[in-house]
Amino acid sequence: MTQGRCEREERRRYERLARDFTIHYRPLEDMAGAEADRRARMCDFSGGGVRFLADRPLAKRQQLLVRIEFSGWRDEGGEWVRTGDANDVGVLKAIGSVMWCAPSDELAGHYEVGLMFTGRMR
Repeated sequence: MTQGRCEREERRRYERLARDFTIHYRPLEDMAGAEADRRARMCDFSGGGVRFLADRPLAKRQQLLVRIEFSGWRDEGGEWVRTGDANDVGVLKAIGSVMWCAPSDELAGHYEVGLMFTGRMR
């Protein structure tokens, strides 16, 4: 019997936190912004990456630029500080590599994407 992604033994270095935020992404090769950012719903994240629902499949190892806005958080010199104030919005800009992509069991016509962070942008 095979196990689903959620049932596999966890081999992660970082705790994964469930969050329902919107993320924006674009292929790294489109840094100039010829195409508009794509929006996706973030399922969860950790210090090492993010899992999100995309409306199209993404290729394994594809490099993405991502932007995630966290309300109630603030970036203070590279350290994330939870303020609880909805007016505080921390913005994480990162580069990531698609580790896997599979049809979503949760939302028809969408794809779950596992993205590993490979760098942070300021």
